[in-house]
Amino acid sequence: MENLDLSVNRNLIKKFSRITLPIVLQFVLSNCIMLISNIMVGGLGALAITSVSIVNQLMAVFLNVLYGITAGIGVFTIQYFGINDYKNVGNTFRIKVCVVFLMNLISLFFLYNFSDKIIASYISSANEVDKIKILDMVNIYFKYLLINMIPFSITQIYASLLRESGNTNKPLIASFLGLILSITLQYILINGNLGFKAKGIEGVGIAILVSRTVEMLLNVIFCHCYSFSKYFFNSLKIDLSLLKKSLKSTYPLMLDEVLFNLSLVLGIQFYAMKCVENIAIMNIVGTVLGIMTCIAVAIGLGSEIIIGYELGKNNLLLAKKITKKILKMTFVVGVLLGLVLVIISNNIVNFYNIPENFKISTSICIKEIGLCLSLLFTSIVIFFILRSGGKTVLVLLYDIIYTYCIQLSVQYLLLRFTNLSLEVVFLIVSLCYIIKLLSGLILINKGFWIKNLTN
Repeated sequence: MENLDLSVNRNLIKKFSRITLPIVLQFVLSNCIMLISNIMVGGLGALAITSVSIVNQLMAVFLNVLYGITAGIGVFTIQYFGINDYKNVGNTFRIKVCVVFLMNLISLFFLYNFSDKIIASYISSANEVDKIKILDMVNIYFKYLLINMIPFSITQIYASLLRESGNTNKPLIASFLGLILSITLQYILINGNLGFKAKGIEGVGIAILVSRTVEMLLNVIFCHCYSFSKYFFNSLKIDLSLLKKSLKSTYPLMLDEVLFNLSLVLGIQFYAMKCVENIAIMNIVGTVLGIMTCIAVAIGLGSEIIIGYELGKNNLLLAKKITKKILKMTFVVGVLLGLVLVIISNNIVNFYNIPENFKISTSICIKEIGLCLSLLFTSIVIFFILRSGGKTVLVLLYDIIYTYCIQLSVQYLLLRFTNLSLEVVFLIVSLCYIIKLLSGLILINKGFWIKNLTN
């Protein structure tokens, strides 16, 4: 029996690594585009970093809502792949296309009509001269990211489907080539290297748009190389019963992404209540945290795929057993990566052209992320495991009640009514993940999230 258990553990680790590692690398590479943008823009000064941060925060709401759409529908796609039901895989693909197209129209309307007011709220504490400079840079960068919505949307549809099929290497290749192209173009265009005219912030926008477009084309080509792609457009009909089930699963995830990203916007604004310079510090910290979060999300997606396959095959007890093993592995990975982050925190901030006091505060906050990383990793993976059984309303409540009732509330109260430093507030808020982790483990042990959606 012991030898059998060891064999199961080895097979699980191999399967988990094969599916998850390419997703981790792809997500890290995708976010490295933003990190490299921040580093290169950092050479233009703190106001440039602030401008890029504001636009990135605003666009993150749209990008993550889009992710919520594809993820909600993808819960069904994963289980259909588990039983090789490619006809319904094609149905879920067409549903993704229609819902994403509609979401693009809504987002464009919202961003076009309300972005000015939101951007103004970020810089209300800045002096008039800085406000004008920030707004000029924001307007230049923003127009390129609006156009970027199109290739990003198509990439999300195709890359998510490749991951759901277990072919996680192909999106990684596309992201890697896109990253190389983005680095090259930003090096050439921001400061005017290799004989090109220096374009500053505009160079960042051009580089990101071109690299995302190339990434989109590669994902489309890769996906259509597989036999299941013939079911994408073999019919233009949409299964209405599946559409209804998919939307029922999707809207909580869309709402979760909207509310969660709104919480990030509010969090930055809370820090800016003290002084506008905190935006630059939290942009760097947020970028590092974003990369760490993406690693956790990638592990969560890999977990969702593995567990979702077993749920689709109706191996419910095996799914629960795998869940416990994955959570243990996740906690260990979080501890190890956290230690690495603590060690290299000073090296990270030295990439940025910011005042010395900014570097000290930023380095301390990055160390605090490292100390709490295992809590963050495990709670994020719990989110995806609960989602694998289609319990998206439960996932919404799990995520948003914690974020607003605990995390944001604690952050606001500390910043508004105490004189605690930025670093102390950030540590206390990070430690709140203990509450989310414990509540998530209770939900996992209840077991009511385990459900076959293909029946």
